[in-house]
Amino acid sequence: MQKCQFCEQPLDAGFKTTRDGKDYCCTGCATADAMLGGSDQEGPSVKLIDRYSHLSLIDHKEGLDKINGNHWQWTIQLPGIHCTSCLILLERMGEWLPGVRDVRVAFSAKQAMVQFDPEMISVSRLAAWLDFVGYPPSIITKKKKVTSEIAELGIAGFAMGNAMMSAFPEYFGLSEEDLQRYPILLKH
Repeated sequence: MQKCQFCEQPLDAGFKTTRDGKDYCCTGCATADAMLGGSDQEGPSVKLIDRYSHLSLIDHKEGLDKINGNHWQWTIQLPGIHCTSCLILLERMGEWLPGVRDVRVAFSAKQAMVQFDPEMISVSRLAAWLDFVGYPPSIITKKKKVTSEIAELGIAGFAMGNAMMSAFPEYFGLSEEDLQRYPILLKH
């Protein structure tokens, strides 16, 4: 069985990446091997940065939160996380990408919280770098309340209230005589 040239995990045909004649389990291992091996990484192309230029307009609704002073935190989905090398490469991003303060990865959830200085690196450039090293980001949006669900809940509550009102005389154990005595109040 073939193993990854970087992390030595068994290769899965679905995730296999080949660079410079070497086989890797994922693009993260290939990039980490190149970066740690002294290869000059030029970074993402202008075309790749342009692909994420729309992210300059995102706000807290899309996982971007100001944490203090000039530091922001961006919570993103990274579906390309595959192995421990991915985790190490991402969590050490601050060492190789100026402007990134800290990265915390939730491996099982395939999410990352990236703390960065927006004066040193923009959200679009950060996203392009993530894509460049093999982890194209997916923005996490906060779910909006769906008005149709609220309307359905209101209708269900109204129907239940009506059912309870029609059963009102039985709850109090009222007889037919009581119903005839107070027809307006207890008629169902």
